[in-house]
Amino acid sequence: MNASDLAVQIIEQQEGDSVITFLQITNRSSDLIGRQWRLYFSLGVSPVAAENRVRQTILDGRYGFLEPTAQWQALEPGASINIQINNWLFSGMQLVARQGFHVTRLIDGSEHLLGAPVLLEPDLVPLTRPRNTWVRADTPQQDQHLATSLESAPDEIIPATREQILSSDEINVTSLYVADTSLNSEATYLRKLLLQMGVFGEGTPIYLSIEPSIESSYQLDTATDGINIVGQDESAVFYGIQTFRQLIRLQEVGCTFPRVQVADTPDFEHRAFFLDIARHFQPLDQIKKTIEVMSTYKMNRLQLGISNDEGWRLEIQSVPELTIVGARRSYHRYKPDGTLRALYPAWGDDHQDYGGFISRNEFVDLLRHAKKHHVEVILEFNLPGHANAIIQSLGQAEQWQLTDPEDTSEYRSAQGYTGNVINVGMTDNYRLAKVILEEIKTMYDAAELPMSRIHFGGDEVPEGAWLHSPACRRLPVWNTAWDVEDPEQAREATQALMAYHYNLITGIAEQVSPGIQTGFWHEMSAAGSGETNSYYNAWLTSDANTDTIDSLLDRGQNLVISNASFLYLDMPYAMHADEPGLPWAGYVNTKSIYNFDPLDCWALTAGQSSQVLGIQAQLWSETVFTTELMDYYTFPRLLAVAERAWNKRPTQDRWPQFRQALITRELPHISKLGVKYRPDELEK
Repeated sequence: MNASDLAVQIIEQQEGDSVITFLQITNRSSDLIGRQWRLYFSLGVSPVAAENRVRQTILDGRYGFLEPTAQWQALEPGASINIQINNWLFSGMQLVARQGFHVTRLIDGSEHLLGAPVLLEPDLVPLTRPRNTWVRADTPQQDQHLATSLESAPDEIIPATREQILSSDEINVTSLYVADTSLNSEATYLRKLLLQMGVFGEGTPIYLSIEPSIESSYQLDTATDGINIVGQDESAVFYGIQTFRQLIRLQEVGCTFPRVQVADTPDFEHRAFFLDIARHFQPLDQIKKTIEVMSTYKMNRLQLGISNDEGWRLEIQSVPELTIVGARRSYHRYKPDGTLRALYPAWGDDHQDYGGFISRNEFVDLLRHAKKHHVEVILEFNLPGHANAIIQSLGQAEQWQLTDPEDTSEYRSAQGYTGNVINVGMTDNYRLAKVILEEIKTMYDAAELPMSRIHFGGDEVPEGAWLHSPACRRLPVWNTAWDVEDPEQAREATQALMAYHYNLITGIAEQVSPGIQTGFWHEMSAAGSGETNSYYNAWLTSDANTDTIDSLLDRGQNLVISNASFLYLDMPYAMHADEPGLPWAGYVNTKSIYNFDPLDCWALTAGQSSQVLGIQAQLWSETVFTTELMDYYTFPRLLAVAERAWNKRPTQDRWPQFRQALITRELPHISKLGVKYRPDELEK
């Protein structure tokens, strides 16, 4: 038997109001196919309960295999069998077939990898409405293609400026140069920008200066005898440069720009983008490019997710196992000597090695690059949940005991993991966290930057973790009177252990980098208080119960709005079979983000709004298989996020101008930076 003897296809059929999905297996060989095989998948294939010809075994997360049972009838040459499977989020989408299928054969009790079967195009029922009732469908099912006859919108700045006095006068110059180089980094950046635009020369001067006492963040004043950009600090001057760049209109010789006075200030201090590189890795150049585009539109923080259940992506030289094992996924998990070499496949992986990580030197280089663009890099590594990669990577290391060997607790995470939570009763977890933080701190030191913030995740700790752990029951926070079989008391116990973890991990961070601000997802907020130096990203959808948000704000805690309904860029742009994405929170296009009101999404009061630090877009990478897909998901949507991060209230009557400015000026600009944005975006 060879792998190519099997063909697999996902087939959907309409039955009344329902869609039924089958996995069709076809015998392409000239021999019978009996029961000595397994079909592996990594995105999740779950036969319905009534199916008894094959059984499913899950090995890790959503990775597992199907194998024949005693009820399997040998498959004749050319014959097919349909296995009904449960619908999931990818129902109706081409992504449903991105399973990384691979086949093994069982011979005399041993398993032999054959390779990938023949994968046929899925046969799908047209997607006209969400297959899952909780998914909203209030965005267009099909997008308008970009119009080519749009007039330019030369004076529409992205993000829009706070105050702008615009004259009808146009200033014509043959060339521009930087007159004062005391702000070396900003002057160097501007000189390079002018060279790229073809307008650098001994013509009209541009003056850059810092004046901390000005009321606005920066001021821009254009005149025939020169351009003045004044900022409260270097980053503000940099933002003034970005505004001026958008006003320049190139001519056959030289350029023109309007006579204008600008005074501009952002509404939010936290204007951020979260990039998950743990599920699917992105190389250094791709991250650098993203930072450059972020800074072009005045976004100032990149939260880089270096760990999750599916991977660890930053070299820690004192704990090499984290990348030796945790940065690789493969069917071949072990070396011949039994040493673990890889995690299980996940999220569309096939049997081959998949991986990548950022080396220490590369990360220092990334920090320096971000510094030049006034973007702060905030690392996130997840604790206590989403820690499968950490636990697996160090499982064979004698010096680390991260789990309680006597723990009989049972749980399953939202992504299907049954062992992805560190044990808060095991001191090695906090010794490990300190070692990691100390080494990360040396990387910031090497880049001559403070480690001002770190994000510890804290989300989606599954119910049931820790409750039957003797190590946890020996902790001083454990109440021996708790009956963990009672749901209310189990929640109380879990919350006490979460608070114990919070206090330990924030204390360690403070030891390593005094004054550091710690970030968490909103699930950790009940473990903290308003007096601590922490902030919380709330990823709830717009229609979610707001009790968690209200409680967080009532405690006086700081909030970063990360609303999944509008700020999750891994959602599909539109409802279409060919559109990639994981549509659990809905469909998100550029216009919906532009019209999003962050302070209205959970009906925040004026008092509560003062605790909002800003907004953050997220790109979770379960389905971000390539750099091209990352660009596709991110752009142009991130430019609308930048607009809303700078200006908290949408100006809906400016959408046509915003759209025109994107199409006629900004998309061509980011294309020159190497961005392969989604070409069919921007609805009327």
